[in-house]
Amino acid sequence: MNNNDFFKKARRPLGPILALLTAFASPLGNAASEPGEPKETLKMVTLAAPPWASQSVQSGEIEGAFVDIVKALTERTGYQFDITLTPFVRAGREIERGTQDCTILAPLDSEKVIAGELTFQHPLGAIPRQGLSLNRYEDLSGQRISVLRGGSLSERFDADTTLEKVFDTDYATGLRKVARERVDVVVGAIPTLLYIARMEGITAELGEPLVLRNIPLMFQCSKISTHLDAMPAINQALRDMRDEGVFDTIQQQHEL
Repeated sequence: MNNNDFFKKARRPLGPILALLTAFASPLGNAASEPGEPKETLKMVTLAAPPWASQSVQSGEIEGAFVDIVKALTERTGYQFDITLTPFVRAGREIERGTQDCTILAPLDSEKVIAGELTFQHPLGAIPRQGLSLNRYEDLSGQRISVLRGGSLSERFDADTTLEKVFDTDYATGLRKVARERVDVVVGAIPTLLYIARMEGITAELGEPLVLRNIPLMFQCSKISTHLDAMPAINQALRDMRDEGVFDTIQQQHEL
């Protein structure tokens, strides 16, 4: 029996009271679904950067660590997520403008988003050629360094004019140069660099990474999203996943 049938069959004296109760309950309509009904779908935007998230060439499916987190959230909360992949700058803009509901990303403007739980720390740094050891920032001096054009590593590195920087259009180019010893070091997002190196089959030509900075990757939602009532349940699920070791398992699976 739906609500309309109920009101038709209710006795007249109860009508105003039930209508009043319904009016008070209506703002919570999005938060509480009837038993057996699917919950609402949230629009989720995230980085197009493996191993965090990317589209499989073979299957066309979106895959990666963030995708595994989202799948686990659906299982635990019942909320559905429509995932869009996009470059970093665009992802931030879409959240702040409210064209997307939520993301897992580096912290955005606190005036425009509501921060949720931490998922992972995202290491940025340098990977040398095999045979070259990097133990501290100062070891970069005197090395030819492949840098992603338009990218940013840290304030210190970005402003350092004493370093010999070679600008490349993508990580794969920089990694190939390191493997062929045309440059000594490539810098950037370490998990993505290592993922590409595995795909290129050149990990044996690389040395140990030097982490120069960690960026927290937070679950966060636009303040003008219409689905903010989902955040408490999602944040609790993320805390449970951390406590149960789910993040550790995802980290191992994707070699983060």
